Amino acid sequence: MKEKFNKTYDLLYDMYPDGYFVHRFSRFDKDFLGFTKISSELREFYIRQELIIEIMKREILDFEIQKKSPFRPDAKYFLITNFNNMIIKPILYQILENDKEISEDILREYVTSDIKTIMYNSLEIKKEQLISGHDILKSIDSLWPKLLSTKMELWG
Repeated sequence: MKEKFNKTYDLLYDMYPDGYFVHRFSRFDKDFLGFTKISSELREFYIRQELIIEIMKREILDFEIQKKSPFRPDAKYFLITNFNNMIIKPILYQILENDKEISEDILREYVTSDIKTIMYNSLEIKKEQLISGHDILKSIDSLWPKLLSTKMELWG
């Protein structure tokens, strides 16, 4: 992998999630940077999403400290963007629509457990010094039936 892409993935990971900028600027009217005000429901969605993503980032950081930084930048970005887009966002949407089958506490628990499971499995299957995005993908594939989030039948 080219070094310039490592730097790019590092930057994208550090800035993630992109919604951060949307709800922060939404307090301004359309004249400022062309943003229009967004609904309070959408702002709440972004804030809740950010909180769960911060939990994920802490888990990833704790893992890197314990295992002496085993991730390539693309692996962290792959893990966090896929969990956010395929698990966190759809479930948060349902929660905000008053779906009583799942709560944010359960979502946090499932995400935390699954992230840890995937990271530790990726460490075992990696072929190089650092865990790659491909190692994360292989890990998710091999762990699929064991992940808590798959029990919600979001996708499959």
